[in-house]
Amino acid sequence: MSTDDTPKRAALTSLPAIRAFVLADQTPTGAAIFTLEGVTRHFTFRVKQVRRDGEPIPCWNVKVLAGGAVDASPKWVYLGSLRSRRPGQTAFIETKGSQHGLAFESFAFFARCYLKKDKPHPALRFYHEGRCCACGRALTTPESVQRGFGPTCWEKRAG
Repeated sequence: MSTDDTPKRAALTSLPAIRAFVLADQTPTGAAIFTLEGVTRHFTFRVKQVRRDGEPIPCWNVKVLAGGAVDASPKWVYLGSLRSRRPGQTAFIETKGSQHGLAFESFAFFARCYLKKDKPHPALRFYHEGRCCACGRALTTPESVQRGFGPTCWEKRAG
């Protein structure tokens, strides 16, 4: 077991793993932070589950990193929301506060391909930023890095 608590960035390649990472039930401190890399550009996104009366609901706010670094004074800009009305049917929704631009269009494309239609795009690569998407702790074991979930959160999910 590693004692190094530095987050370890890793690629997720399977559609179920990517969906599980992005749409995980999160603790109040958790968020799915990931980078989408295309042929010429990349964007880092933060997807955080909305809570109502302290309980998670099937809605996630989507933000893009617009300045700083993920672990050092990040500046996140709101893009819109993911809403899940039926299992397997999650849509990216434009809201009143949505900021349009290339990052918005990139996330909308990702959501259509990966979260709604089951059609991954061969030129798009998905990297999580080395933190558990459920609780936000650094991932330190190879198994946890590969899944994007820490061992405790993985057991709760499987349990």
